[in-house]
Amino acid sequence: MSKIILLISISTLYLGLTACQTEVNRPYDLNAYLHQFLGQSSPDIQQKLNFKQLGYQSSAPQVSQDQLIYTVYRPLNIPIPQGNFGLGTTHAGASSYDLNFQCKIIFELNQNIAKAVHYTGRAC
Repeated sequence: MSKIILLISISTLYLGLTACQTEVNRPYDLNAYLHQFLGQSSPDIQQKLNFKQLGYQSSAPQVSQDQLIYTVYRPLNIPIPQGNFGLGTTHAGASSYDLNFQCKIIFELNQNIAKAVHYTGRAC
């Protein structure tokens, strides 16, 4: 009987860890979305770019003569399994971890027109 409980516990733990590692399928191509703004002016990009519809939170852009920089965040909530797994009852102080992955999106400007875009970070 204890072998069955142990097998069920291990299976449950494996499924929980696999679910946390599964990447969310995004219904868009970020690279293609950002490249559509090339050739547009900095004010046009600021007016039309909508990170919220893509599931990102963003701060106000940093604007300079040769760059337009957005910092976007993707919040991720990872649940902590709790309960009786046959090895004793487990309790944690919190029921989940909250993480914010960050991405910097940089439009390179020439005479206030976007000529290139690149990005770095885990949220991209």
